[in-house]
Amino acid sequence: GTTGAHTWVQVILHEGHNRQIRRMAEAVGHTVLKLRRVAIGPLQLADLKAGQWRGLYTDEVQALYELTGGEVPKGLKHSDTLMPARPAPKPRRKSKKQRGGKRNR
Repeated sequence: GTTGAHTWVQVILHEGHNRQIRRMAEAVGHTVLKLRRVAIGPLQLADLKAGQWRGLYTDEVQALYELTGGEVPKGLKHSDTLMPARPAPKPRRKSKKQRGGKRNR
């Protein structure tokens, strides 16, 4: 998307190297102002800030084992850092247009 004079771009890397995205942008004449990592492998980072952590859901641990070719331990159970089930997603709020209201322009 575009905001003002800036353009947002989503880049998916399967294997990243130091400053790779910045170098790729520079090679085509663009400057990267900000980078935001949204996932690492099958793990979605959501709203984690730098230095924050959260427990992993059982399905995330299983996905990491599958990704690395490892065998999922029998009796994998939740603990303080392994959560049993993913919560249901919050319902999205309808936009003003969907609610029949006027949009500000």
